[in-house]
Amino acid sequence: MNYALSKMFQPSTGSRRKQGVQQVLVLITGGPVQDQAKNAADKLALAGVLTFTVSSGEADEGLMKSVAFVEDLAYHETSFSNVPALAGQIMPKLITVVGDTDVTETFPEETAFVAGAERDVAFLIDGTENVRRDFAYI
Repeated sequence: MNYALSKMFQPSTGSRRKQGVQQVLVLITGGPVQDQAKNAADKLALAGVLTFTVSSGEADEGLMKSVAFVEDLAYHETSFSNVPALAGQIMPKLITVVGDTDVTETFPEETAFVAGAERDVAFLIDGTENVRRDFAYI
């Protein structure tokens, strides 16, 4: 997630944050977190990035909810083979959600759904074996 912040959400890589475009990260993981995920999630939020999480298997569902800040933006399945069925739940929010990512405030009241607004969306996919073997589903 630190990589996403330092490399993916920069003007040099196409970020339109300075033009007021909502920045969105979709984190896909299938195993236990190996780094300081909550710390990185806080940095992303402070930088104005709204994070969705899609997790499976051994991923810590509670941690993924805290990484997403808004529980409605965290999705967990027992297997990645169930992820395609989640598309119907994820896509409407991914297309319409906008929000203030001020981590000192309560998110649900500040998160709104707006059709037609532009967003920059980056996907960060866990490269561990837990995810690679099910990559076709992702």
